[in-house]
Amino acid sequence: MKKTSLYGLLTAALILSGCHKDNDVPAPFDEETYEGRTELSLTYNGSAISGKSVKVTPTSPDAAKVSFFSEIDLGDLSEELDDIPDIPGPGVLPGSPMLSIDVPVGVDGTYHTFSHSGETDYLTYSVSAKFTDEVMECAFTDVKLKDLSFAGGVWKPMPADNNPLSDSQPFHIVWETKLPVQIPGLGNGIQDALRILVNTPFIPVYNNTASMSLTQVIANGLRTLGMTADGLLPVTYLQTANGASVFTQVPFGTFQYVPLSQNAIKFYANPTDLLSLILLNNTNRDPNIPDNPFGKRRRSDSGMLYAQLIQIFKTLAPMLSQGMPMACVRTGDTMMLYADTQVLLPLLKNTIVPLLANPAMRGIVEDFITNNDKLAPYAVALMAAYDALPLILDQTTRLELGLNFVKAQ
Repeated sequence: MKKTSLYGLLTAALILSGCHKDNDVPAPFDEETYEGRTELSLTYNGSAISGKSVKVTPTSPDAAKVSFFSEIDLGDLSEELDDIPDIPGPGVLPGSPMLSIDVPVGVDGTYHTFSHSGETDYLTYSVSAKFTDEVMECAFTDVKLKDLSFAGGVWKPMPADNNPLSDSQPFHIVWETKLPVQIPGLGNGIQDALRILVNTPFIPVYNNTASMSLTQVIANGLRTLGMTADGLLPVTYLQTANGASVFTQVPFGTFQYVPLSQNAIKFYANPTDLLSLILLNNTNRDPNIPDNPFGKRRRSDSGMLYAQLIQIFKTLAPMLSQGMPMACVRTGDTMMLYADTQVLLPLLKNTIVPLLANPAMRGIVEDFITNNDKLAPYAVALMAAYDALPLILDQTTRLELGLNFVKAQ
């Protein structure tokens, strides 16, 4: 009886084990990359984010290397960019374009699972996931910056001064050069030319019945900017469609940051979300927002000029994953957020100057200025600044471009 009972128990156990394997236990997992909304459901402190990828590489039957990253296909912007290889984008965690972890892999029903807690140079986090060969559900939780000196507070664009050359403006523009002032009518040369450009209402809106300046677009369209303890920059803006207007928030995780020092951060933008906003803002909206500049070819899209535009994309692409260093200076109830000389000067010299040197581009700019009744009075000064730009850049001692904010609450 004892042998029979033992044999029976072993047989039953084997049968049950076999049934469990057939019905519930996942097969050994293979290397897979999960991306897109149909394959990957990814959350960040409880909110969904998009445009990221997760690669799982088995290192043993019950362990894996898991990598979190993003890649951007510029062909999504235009067919003309299809030949450019995918470029790295910002990672899931700000400051980590590629986050790779080694984890034990378990089983929960028909899913493989893993969980992990860790830290990067900038923050601490936990992550857990369950996955099959086809889909993954992944959650980053308890994400928190190690340096919380920028966290907290909500900011809105600084109100515009009636004087277009005033320092009190939503746009932060400082441009100092050793070159003597050579622009007719402008005491501060290129700095004044830029301030006139952003403060002059030349953008047609409301079916061409009115015009707005870039300053007005920012002042009216950008409502608030926040800085959170988990490295996000939530932005609310005015969305108008079909005659109705409502303030709404950009997709979660569109903008991220990490502190670099007491007065500096590194800024990241998610291209997937930005493209979605461009496409959304091109449909039945007032004020009229210009069409997606990447979607169709225009006068500027021919020959050498278009090739230069593509080269600019290639030059700027690496900055998506590595982020842009920016000054973030808070004084009382004001905040200045801008890129400085070290970042902007080589960027302008390597990308913008070759583009502006093209005769076709100069003709486009001159036609636009002279045929716009708001800009035409400044045509001589603006074109003088255009032509002098290479020399101005060589003599530039200080350059700051960004936005000025005041506390909203």
